[in-house]
Amino acid sequence: MSALISRFANVTSMLRIAAFLLALAILAATPGFTSAHGANDDEVYIEDVIAQAVSDLDQIWDGVLADYGIEYLPPDVVIYTDDIDTSCGFLVSGENYGMFCGEDYAIYIDAASMVELAGDYGLFAVAVAVADIWGYTVQDHFGTTATMDFQDVQASCLAGAWAWYVWDAGWVSDEVLYDGMGYYDTLEDGEFFAEAFLYGLETDSVADCLELVG
Repeated sequence: MSALISRFANVTSMLRIAAFLLALAILAATPGFTSAHGANDDEVYIEDVIAQAVSDLDQIWDGVLADYGIEYLPPDVVIYTDDIDTSCGFLVSGENYGMFCGEDYAIYIDAASMVELAGDYGLFAVAVAVADIWGYTVQDHFGTTATMDFQDVQASCLAGAWAWYVWDAGWVSDEVLYDGMGYYDTLEDGEFFAEAFLYGLETDSVADCLELVG
């Protein structure tokens, strides 16, 4: 039995995931969600989706890292709607999905880009994007020795391991999962990251992801 399932296969966890996906379904049915990208109402909705994903990721990685004897330190999460200055550089709203900044120990998430992503590929794509960024915080806990390019690959692989748990629990269909992977279609060389995501999804192994060192 995988570390993810052994740690989280209980009724409380299942109900949390069910509530998460129900929230996504409700938000997806909200009139006007995909219209007027960047409008205030859209940003409120996308913040709800991101908050649900963050809560889920925190719970899962806390347990997985505990299985490795590592104390999980949740990053700060900053959802920005305007240009923002960070210790890792200046971020322009609408230009990317966000990043993990180790110097701030914070994840920065671009609300406008996530709204557009949701409109194009569905709300689960937003959760995949957040999970991908979250992969860098997991690397930080393990002290990865990968080159920068392979850190990107590792992060996508770790996002896939997270997605496997959600899929195996039965709370996301093959179709929704496939649509969510549309996130990688928006990235340069996204096919390579999609392959890494699928590798993590198929192996459900943090260790295997971290062995992609380059």
